Amino acid sequence: VDKADNDLDHELRKLKSNMTPSVWDPINGNSNLEYHKQLHRILSEIFDKIYNKTPIIFNEIANRSKPSASGNHGIKKLAISMLKYNCKNLGLSSGTEWGLYLSILKRTGIHQSNLDGFSFKSPNDKNLKSLWDEFDKILKDSLINRFELIELFNIMDKSPFGIKLGLQPILAIAFLQSHDGELSWYEDGDFIIDISPSIIEIFLKRPNSFSFRYIKSSTFTEEFYNKLISEFELTGTTPHLITPIDVLRPILLEVNRLPEYTRYTSIGLNNITRKIRNMILNTTEPERLIFVDIPKA
Repeated sequence: VDKADNDLDHELRKLKSNMTPSVWDPINGNSNLEYHKQLHRILSEIFDKIYNKTPIIFNEIANRSKPSASGNHGIKKLAISMLKYNCKNLGLSSGTEWGLYLSILKRTGIHQSNLDGFSFKSPNDKNLKSLWDEFDKILKDSLINRFELIELFNIMDKSPFGIKLGLQPILAIAFLQSHDGELSWYEDGDFIIDISPSIIEIFLKRPNSFSFRYIKSSTFTEEFYNKLISEFELTGTTPHLITPIDVLRPILLEVNRLPEYTRYTSIGLNNITRKIRNMILNTTEPERLIFVDIPKA
């Protein structure tokens, strides 16, 4: 936003120095309309040049720098519904969130049907596709270092996209959910086991708190993961190549649902069992837990 303001201020100063100002004629009741037309044309050309990849999304509720209170409520309801992506129209059929879904996610091809049901995909809009490509660059780099949610927002905010703040969380969640099972989520550095509606509410209020790491799917390890899933009788895996998140999420949820006494007692547990339980409870890196920590135990 600051960069856009600076760019606009710079161009307006140039216009002011090069153009004849408009003068109101009190007798004839008109002004230099040609000046205004020229100004509008030049401003349009400036923004077309600076933001030449801004996606065209027709939605007055979310396509704003500051959505209204009712608009933010609709955005929140849509964002929470996006957790159930493997569902026709995200299970929506009415309300503000329904209109937001149709214009932002369905008409752009971001949410669509596939062989497994429904999922988030790369958009069919060419400008949004360019945005996804930029997101992908950050994602692939996070194999080594985590990336921050605010990095995605900054890409959308700046040239050449210039996407309004109301749209940014919806597009960010769509991209993140398109890699469900391949991303570990962190809030203030802590690994998030379950991406729940309450997490999405925090996501919308405090985007600076969230970071992510990409965990690449591998056909080489798929057989190994399938054995784990069969052994632990796990359900709810994502509908594509299996990743550590697919294996660990249900295990972590199950362990964290145990009574407090069971989670912390040492009575009746041998050394290895206690060690593995503590590793699962304290893990911050899913891939390391499976391939390094548990085998070492």
